[in-house]
Amino acid sequence: TNVITSCKKKSSDPDPVTPAATTSTICDGNGSGTFYPLTLNNTWHYQGSGSNAFSNTITGTTVYSGNTYFTVSGSLGGTMYLRKTTSGDIMAYNTGTSTEQMLVPASPTNGQSWTYTLDFAATRKVISTNASINTSSCHYTGCLKIQEFDSSGAGKAVMYYKKGVGMISTDEIWPGYLVTNLDAITLH
Repeated sequence: TNVITSCKKKSSDPDPVTPAATTSTICDGNGSGTFYPLTLNNTWHYQGSGSNAFSNTITGTTVYSGNTYFTVSGSLGGTMYLRKTTSGDIMAYNTGTSTEQMLVPASPTNGQSWTYTLDFAATRKVISTNASINTSSCHYTGCLKIQEFDSSGAGKAVMYYKKGVGMISTDEIWPGYLVTNLDAITLH
């Protein structure tokens, strides 16, 4: 004889546990291969000590010299105009000089430096292509560490970038003294 049995789930039985996602956007990004994902409405929020915080949001696009740039509006004032070239470099448009300058190279090498006259700098330099940094949100590895230098060669702001995430840490508000780290992100 065959016996067939079945069970009916009681309303008090717990639902099966769904495993938590193993990745998060703030730690692992959106899967893009760029150091600065440029899409409308992307937002990065940075928190430092106390009430020191700011955010950058891509609010629109603007055309300069025949190229379309994403408008990145900062909560502390100021605007950056960024675009990604066909080779993957992230370029910034300097409205004061009507020139384009590289912000982040697509294929950086240790020690690589280039002219960068935005943000009171003269040059930017790749300090490391495989930096690690801890924030309150994540432990990041495989990061790009870039430092800005003034015209005398003195070191200024330091930034860390992670592919698919963007800038994850900076001391650009007060170089050498106040570090702000990515603590919230919206990527589209």
